[in-house]
Amino acid sequence: MRLSTRFYLRLAHSVTACLIAFAAASFLFAPAVWAGSTKCDQEITRKCPAYDGWFVGGQLGQANTNVSQSQINEAFSNTGIDATSIAVKKSDFSYGLFGGYQFNQYFALQFGFLELGDRAVTFNGATADIDAFYDAAEHVYPDTAEGFNLSAVISLPLSAQWKVSGKLGLYDWERDYQTFEAQNQMGSDAISDTDVVFGLEANYLYRRDTQLFIAADTVKLKQHRVDSFNLGVRYFFGNDAQPKATEQPTITPVEPIVEVVKVEPEPAPVPVVVEEKTLPVPQPVSIYFDINRFNFTEQAKQKIELANNILQKEPDLIATMTGYASTHGSTEWNVQLSNWRVHEVAKSLYLKDIAANRIGMAYVGDANQDDSPQSQRVDVVFTRVDKGLTASEKVDIDFGIFSDNLNSSDKDKIHQSVEAHNIEPLAYVSVVSFAKGPGDDNGLKELAASRMSKVVAVLKAQGVKAKILSSFVLLGDEQSPPGRKVQIQYVAK
Repeated sequence: MRLSTRFYLRLAHSVTACLIAFAAASFLFAPAVWAGSTKCDQEITRKCPAYDGWFVGGQLGQANTNVSQSQINEAFSNTGIDATSIAVKKSDFSYGLFGGYQFNQYFALQFGFLELGDRAVTFNGATADIDAFYDAAEHVYPDTAEGFNLSAVISLPLSAQWKVSGKLGLYDWERDYQTFEAQNQMGSDAISDTDVVFGLEANYLYRRDTQLFIAADTVKLKQHRVDSFNLGVRYFFGNDAQPKATEQPTITPVEPIVEVVKVEPEPAPVPVVVEEKTLPVPQPVSIYFDINRFNFTEQAKQKIELANNILQKEPDLIATMTGYASTHGSTEWNVQLSNWRVHEVAKSLYLKDIAANRIGMAYVGDANQDDSPQSQRVDVVFTRVDKGLTASEKVDIDFGIFSDNLNSSDKDKIHQSVEAHNIEPLAYVSVVSFAKGPGDDNGLKELAASRMSKVVAVLKAQGVKAKILSSFVLLGDEQSPPGRKVQIQYVAK
């Protein structure tokens, strides 16, 4: 004989009506609040914090009854019947609908309806008294419930948008269950009780009126504990239509006492005007190459010397250079050619003692260019930065020979370097990739550029929004610094 016990939960009409009425009343009240909100938008600021007051919300997740198949079999045995479970459905979707009032950023009361889903047990059994068997089997099941929940929510703000919360409440629940043999219903019952429910939440204030959260709740019912994990949202209707103003002191007027005193006027002070001269930023320098070449012509050497002199004389300048190619040849070849051209210019300046952290490089091939000789160039653009900038110690990321892979320890090292600096006031970040033989020179340039790009991508992923000045240099055995590495340096205002 194969039997099954299924537990079905009925959402009472009064519950639905109550929630609909609550939501309708809240939305009717909301336009009056919105209409008065003339100075604060939905962005959270110090003067415009997240809303307090009335809210509605909902959550959806998974509820799991803390019971095993062996515990179900033991329960059959304890009731005195010969039965063995075949399958136990101990988890299901859960959901909750609620409303409440946020008194301040630390405390709220919340009332709603919580549904923990269906459960089922399929079992075999043998008996000589079928009625007694069903009477006993009806009391063996995984616990589940539905009902009303009243909770106090206590929160600890971590920032303007993040906070953690603890919930403690009462759960007034009921459960309906039915027992079937094949398609025939053999029994039913209903149980209800009130128990304590606990919960933890991590909350994110998406806007002043919208809070997203992830929650873990637990409640001990008649026989088993039920745990649920949920994602949810709260919508606040707000009671703060305008930014909070600073209280002005109350001034009590008094009768003035007038006394005439003859005072010789003092001579007016002579204003002193301190004028700081700001030097103009030098014009860009363009360095031209022969077609399909990246070695320097005599004219190119003169332009590089001009750029070097500018940088040597004005140490508060940084240089950003971009390599181009004309549309002769394939796009792939032109990208490589522009890469090698800009590399040669950067290396030449580096060997003339221009610090690597003052040089930034990019290469774009023949993008937006034509087939004229003017497209075969490197443009050096100067930018003036604040004087007195401070540069951090260099952070070295080492690479194996012919490798451009960043392993997990490399990424951790970059992450730690970002954490060690206040990235908000950074003027810029310097990323310099050094490569050395053995290997084909042009291939090593490509490898150095790839290492540089991967480190820059990790920095951006870590939240660095300051200008990143990135470059790469292929050095000979006799040139410094040795090694195959990328150096990161943070330059702060």
